[in-house]
Amino acid sequence: MFILMYDKNIKIKIMKATISFSVFLLAIMLIFNSFIYSQNAIKIDDYLENTVSVKSSGNDLEKLRSLYYDFNATAVLSKENVKIIGEERPKAILVNLSDISTVYQKNSDLNEIEILIINIENEKYAKLDLNNLNHLPKLNYIVLRSDVEASSKDINSLVVNPKDGNYILLYDISIAQ
Repeated sequence: MFILMYDKNIKIKIMKATISFSVFLLAIMLIFNSFIYSQNAIKIDDYLENTVSVKSSGNDLEKLRSLYYDFNATAVLSKENVKIIGEERPKAILVNLSDISTVYQKNSDLNEIEILIINIENEKYAKLDLNNLNHLPKLNYIVLRSDVEASSKDINSLVVNPKDGNYILLYDISIAQ
């Protein structure tokens, strides 16, 4: 009888350990899944200096550097109008976060856009919904730019549906001195 009771206790302990281990593995998988499939904004200088991967070759980094820092044909959007600066079809959009809804509207003049630069004047105005950018077929980069102190967490809180876009999210904090 003692052996039978001893066997039951061992079986119960093994079952509890198996269940606990299964719950632990499930929790790790859920955390890992959300980490892989959510996009977080990366500081643009860090991205340009430290990115070495299969997806981002040196040419891709030079292209990003050129799109962001050099003069390119640019569409400047506001609620009042769309102004294209430059002779070619624009490769960049410059817009204030408060006017982000203008980017969501389909416009055939913006089919060549590769970078979206959003000025954050006040994070209370609007959010960037990545679902609404599907009509920009060549869009690769989104840069959230602020001239006031903001953390990575502050920047990431402005992005809605970060799992739904295949964009590289970057940010640039440049405070005038």
